[in-house]
Amino acid sequence: MSNLSGAGIDFDGYEIGSPGGFLDDGSWSSLQSQAEPGWQTIGAPSPNLVAELNSGDSSVVSGGQSFDLGGLYSFNPSTLGESGDDVTFQYSLASGDVVDGIIQYEGNQNNLVLVVDPTTGDGVLHNQSQLVIDLDGYEVRSDAGSLQPGDGDWQSLEDNAGVAGWLEIGAPTANLLGELNSGGSTELTSNTSIPLGNLFSLGGAQDLSLNFSLLDGTVMEGIVHYGDSPPPIAGDYDDSREVAVDDLNLVLFNWDAPGASLPSEWVNDRPAGNVGINELNGVLFNWGKTSSIAAVPEPASGLLLALVSCGMAFAGRRSAVGNRFHEETATSRS
Repeated sequence: MSNLSGAGIDFDGYEIGSPGGFLDDGSWSSLQSQAEPGWQTIGAPSPNLVAELNSGDSSVVSGGQSFDLGGLYSFNPSTLGESGDDVTFQYSLASGDVVDGIIQYEGNQNNLVLVVDPTTGDGVLHNQSQLVIDLDGYEVRSDAGSLQPGDGDWQSLEDNAGVAGWLEIGAPTANLLGELNSGGSTELTSNTSIPLGNLFSLGGAQDLSLNFSLLDGTVMEGIVHYGDSPPPIAGDYDDSREVAVDDLNLVLFNWDAPGASLPSEWVNDRPAGNVGINELNGVLFNWGKTSSIAAVPEPASGLLLALVSCGMAFAGRRSAVGNRFHEETATSRS
């Protein structure tokens, strides 16, 4: 909980709610538990509501100051695309006004994300969900024609010999790129990704959209995020963003082979010369490591509750929480 305004905020109560029950009340670090003077919890905290009042007076939080409320937010999706952004946040000022605070979600998406680096044009399909995605089709659209379908630009999965069963849909254009898996699907476990090459035209309109289909026939809208792609990991020779058994197999099955004879899956930088102990050490020393994409501001891992006073308070209006704040405060002070 942070004061993002420049001036101090004098507040004497707050409540955080979640109709979907996404609060981990057991991990909540209340101001009372932190021995902040005068603060007391209101009622029994639950996955739907936690609240506190300053029964003695109020607290002034300076501009830029924060209170750590612990691991309060716990969203564990059961289905792909499920949203956990139902958290509400209100706080009361010492003046009597009740303010709707700002909620900013930080972390990965519960979805398939097309991450586009606008400085290079590189695109990566990244499963940011905690769930497995059985991908059997996708399309990327741009009404403004910001896609690059030519040779050396978009790297389709059909072109990638390491990803079986994929066929491009029709002739790719600057407005539409798409593929289907005719033989089944490609399984993307959590935090794994597939590179799509330089599919974005530098300086083009950032209007890309992503739709994809699952093996069970479900068609979903994905998310497009413009930002840096993750750096490669030493030992990630199949460019899956994870060092695992496929990388070890690439080393063992190509042992003592020169670089020119390596399969097309071997896309990351590797030591010069024949495949040998250096590549093996790259796998063994980095086993299990993953390279995540830069965080996207949507729910999955955490949230920031912001106290902002400018233009937010509404004098004379009291919500149910505001009434409870001040009724209980009046009782405690009388």
